[in-house]
Amino acid sequence: MQTHAVLKRRFFWLMADLERGRALEEVTAEATMIYADEPPAMCAVNSVAHNRAGRNTYGSDYDRVELRWYQRRFRHWAAFRSLEEPQAKAAA
Repeated sequence: MQTHAVLKRRFFWLMADLERGRALEEVTAEATMIYADEPPAMCAVNSVAHNRAGRNTYGSDYDRVELRWYQRRFRHWAAFRSLEEPQAKAAA
């Protein structure tokens, strides 16, 4: 979580620069560069958390996002952000 803390600090520095009168265009450009340093979203990890929270709240048949076996197995190492991203189940 150290990466998140560093990125958060950099954004607070940008907010302080705005308060000091730095031009909005400059701050926006620097914020865009910070976005590039953000680690990828782990879509399969988020889907597992979403499904578990839904099951705890609404019951055992809640799974909204169906994961393939390899997405479940490798969710902590692969982002699954392209066409491989978990798809929502079709409504029955």
